[in-house]
Amino acid sequence: MNLQGGSVVSPRRYMLVDKLGEGGMGVVWRARDAVLQRDVAIKLLSFGASQAHHEFFEREALAMARVRSEHVVEIFDAGRMEGEDGAAFFVMELIDPPTNLHDLQNELRADAALAVRLFIQATEGLAAIHRRGIVHRDVKPSNLLVATRHESGRRVLKVADFGIALFPSDFEDEQPAVGTFGYAAPEQLLLETVDLRADIYGLGATMYELLCGDKPHSDDELSAWWKQRHAPGTAFRSLPPPPPMRVRNTHAPDELFSIVAQCLEPRVDRRFRSMGALRFALEFVLTDVVGIPLAERSDPHPLDPEDAARQELAGLAEAVLADDIVVDSERAFLRRRAMRLGVSEDRADTIVAEVLANAGSKAHGGGTTAG
Repeated sequence: MNLQGGSVVSPRRYMLVDKLGEGGMGVVWRARDAVLQRDVAIKLLSFGASQAHHEFFEREALAMARVRSEHVVEIFDAGRMEGEDGAAFFVMELIDPPTNLHDLQNELRADAALAVRLFIQATEGLAAIHRRGIVHRDVKPSNLLVATRHESGRRVLKVADFGIALFPSDFEDEQPAVGTFGYAAPEQLLLETVDLRADIYGLGATMYELLCGDKPHSDDELSAWWKQRHAPGTAFRSLPPPPPMRVRNTHAPDELFSIVAQCLEPRVDRRFRSMGALRFALEFVLTDVVGIPLAERSDPHPLDPEDAARQELAGLAEAVLADDIVVDSERAFLRRRAMRLGVSEDRADTIVAEVLANAGSKAHGGGTTAG
């Protein structure tokens, strides 16, 4: 199949413009949607792909379709090209210019505040994925895209590439060793059962690399550890800690380094328990350590403080309820955020309870479980 600019995908609708990238399972093109008169991105499965690749490709489209978040790449359409051997494709929003966190590495290493803002957005996208029971399993800089809003200049991070995502129905099956060396959690490499905390490790490895310039462990180091772990008659050796971040980055706050270190804990139970918990820790660094407001509001007609708190806390409440448990520290965090937005101290608890109840009703059709 020889595709080139001008080729048409789907009868008289999507015309390929130029190739944006190529991976192990497919090629991504910029295309023109003739019906809606807009540019889109199309991912086409490579010609002659195996049955396994077909299954991964279909699962990727399904995973994207299940999640609704500003911080997850949106899918619009899916199908096959015309002809007996028509390649499978799906259509998604176009990030223009195509940018990922790797492309911003030098800027993020020098600007801790910008880095933390984008890391927080990554937790939002991944939390939305986890709320659908899906584990991404391939969190890395190249799969975290950054769109720039032309009207405001705001940068919006979007999670992409669900090719090896794990669905709820998969957890009872044997899980193969998949992922990318340097970002995959130890339990992924050891053929052990994984859960959402594998994505926390992947985001931790991503943050480490972007702040320090190198992945926490080299491929050679990981290969040696993996071979030693599986060698007959050898004692188990946990994955060693990476080099101290302070040696490689002299200006980012220690509190941020501590967060990354907790994400990279080899033991699953020592990592953050959810993306919501990780998000709270990162927001504390941004607002209390770096001293920068979480959101830059440009609305010339500011909301009533209680309405503003309800809006901002709604997303936070969804992250809190990712595991159906609200602990005291999370409730206190929401209370402090409400008061910073101008809510009076005697009303803060009421607003927090209201927001949590609304978020619980949306997620479960009922109330929340408090702890």
